[in-house]
Amino acid sequence: MSSGGVGGGSLGAGLLYHKFVSFALEETRLRTTLTPHPSQEKFKSIKPNDDNTVFNALSFSAPKIRLLRSLTIEKKNSYQVLDFAAFSEPEYDLPIFCANVFTTHAQSIVVLDLNPLYDTTVHKDYKDKYYRSIMPLVHKYNEVHGSFLAPPNLLPHKLLFSSISLFRGYAASSLGWQDYE
Repeated sequence: MSSGGVGGGSLGAGLLYHKFVSFALEETRLRTTLTPHPSQEKFKSIKPNDDNTVFNALSFSAPKIRLLRSLTIEKKNSYQVLDFAAFSEPEYDLPIFCANVFTTHAQSIVVLDLNPLYDTTVHKDYKDKYYRSIMPLVHKYNEVHGSFLAPPNLLPHKLLFSSISLFRGYAASSLGWQDYE
C-alpha cells in the first residue's frame, strides 16, 4: 500500500489498516474505474512532526463518486487511526459515508457515520425524508451489534459527527490486532 502514501515511512504496526485499504481498493476497482483525485497532491504535503508517526493518504474519484478517500495514521507504540470517507456526486442525494477506527494496544473504537447531504437543522423536510428511511436500519444495527447512537448533544460528537453515528468499543485483542503486529 505504499502507492500514493505520504509521511515518514513504514512502522509496521498499522499493517491491518493498510491491508484493509488495499482490499477495499481492489474490490472497488472491480466495480468501477478509479482515478486519482486532485486532493491527492495536497495529501503529499502532510508531514509528521516526528519519526515515530506515519501518515498514508489516498484519494480517488469515480463516475458516481465525487471523492473516495482514506487516511491512516500510526504513532509507533501508541495508536493507529483509519479515517475513510465516500462522497457521491450531489445528484444522487446519498449521505456522506464516514468510517473511523481508533486503536490503541488496549482498545479500539469504531465509528460509522452517515452524514446527510444537506443541513437537517435548516431543511426540516429533508430531515424527515432522510431519517425516516435510515433510522430503522440504524436501530436494527444497534440491537444486533450492541452499538449505540451517540446523543446529538454530546460534545465533541456534535462537532465531528452527524446525529446518525454508531459508536462501538472493543478490546483490541478481540479484533485480532495482535495477528498483524
